[in-house]
Amino acid sequence: FRANTTDEYKQTIEKDRAMERRFQTVFICEPDENEIYYILERLRPIYENYHNVKINDRELKLIIQLSNKYIYDRKQPDKSIDILDEVCSKVSLVKHKTSSKLGFYKEELQKVLEDKNQYIIAQDFDRATIMKQREKEIISKINQLELRGNRKRSKQLIQENDIATVVSEKTKIPVYEINSSCAKYMKDLDKTLRKKVIGQDEAITDLVKVTKRIKLGYKDTNKPYSYLFVGPTGVGKTKLALEYTNFLFGKDKLIRFDMSEYRDSSSITKIIGSSPGYVGYDDGKNKLEEIRKNPHAVILLDEIEKAHSTVLNLFLQILDEGKITDAKGNIVYFHHHIIIMTSNVGFHKDSVGFVEEVSKNDSKLKEVLSLELLNRIQKVIYFRKLGKNDIRAIMKNQLEEVKRKFKERNIKVHIGDHKIEEMIEDTRYLEFGARKIHQVIEDKIDDYVIDSILEGKTEVYVNSNS
Repeated sequence: FRANTTDEYKQTIEKDRAMERRFQTVFICEPDENEIYYILERLRPIYENYHNVKINDRELKLIIQLSNKYIYDRKQPDKSIDILDEVCSKVSLVKHKTSSKLGFYKEELQKVLEDKNQYIIAQDFDRATIMKQREKEIISKINQLELRGNRKRSKQLIQENDIATVVSEKTKIPVYEINSSCAKYMKDLDKTLRKKVIGQDEAITDLVKVTKRIKLGYKDTNKPYSYLFVGPTGVGKTKLALEYTNFLFGKDKLIRFDMSEYRDSSSITKIIGSSPGYVGYDDGKNKLEEIRKNPHAVILLDEIEKAHSTVLNLFLQILDEGKITDAKGNIVYFHHHIIIMTSNVGFHKDSVGFVEEVSKNDSKLKEVLSLELLNRIQKVIYFRKLGKNDIRAIMKNQLEEVKRKFKERNIKVHIGDHKIEEMIEDTRYLEFGARKIHQVIEDKIDDYVIDSILEGKTEVYVNSNS
């Protein structure tokens, strides 16, 4: 007998016809949920006795459900058994680590395992070997204590949250349907986004509605959620995507594509990698690798209309299937990503009114983006042009940040209302929206305040004649 994966079989035995003839090939299929449950049910007493825990039928079924939903690179029943083992070990360790010698050794074992993994990542194999030997010694002591009967204590019941925590730690993906404590954050999402992004209340309302379903665990598809932000330049499309990511995922969870870099068909290699035999095949540098390492993130496709049709077709496949294969044959899943695209198609400085802009925009989008792609986007969110009051509010927010920055260095800055009105006109907001505000503030405020500081002033007044 010889056991192989399908890939190993194709690379070795299948190539040698003479050897292949001498074996009877038997394909072992992945078991279904009922079969997995039967396996876990038979293993349950072993893990319960070893870790001194109790796990009910409902939690066994939850392990199968969550492992199927969140773990892609492993097969059943291996991944369910792995989760069962880890959750039993975690609950046992947390419960008894401070109350017994056994708990002390288990805590030390956890630290040794973490150190060993760090040394392996750093390719320091000498120290990793030392940690491996220490691991064996600790495991031996744990086994001796357990054999002496040091585990005569009440069994700890495994809860749903314990399973959700283990799955989240293993996959780096929050398990919303169990860890529903995030509901309190949703109450602040709308208010926070409105404070950060001025003048786009309707767009924020549309975004929050869909987000509530995702965060509370009602996402019932393995395809990524997708939005298309459409509106004039400088109205806050990219800003909203950044603030949305920061609030729900964290700043480091934004994977940004500048689609102007993907204007030709060959640029697709920047995403999926180079084909075998071409330069860059072995370096592993591509956007899919970044996405694979961040299975729970926001993907921002900035100015989607500038990408080549080949690149657009790639994202069409991602939206349709929720996964894609890179140049090396590795499958990258997008089940728990959110894809946000931005576009200013159909919005020009000579457009008359928001209603007319939107009415023209659907046909303009269909001309630039394929109908197939538009049909697979969950929500098209329209952004309106910013008016003078919106620009004033945005500028005042940024000026408060400027004042706070100088106040930290004991410099008081006062800015007159007439100066603010003058700067609003300098932004040319009818053409550029809010895009020029930061530049105008730097030119009109920062430079003047810095010159005043160099003159020895600690209190600076900026007026219209400054």
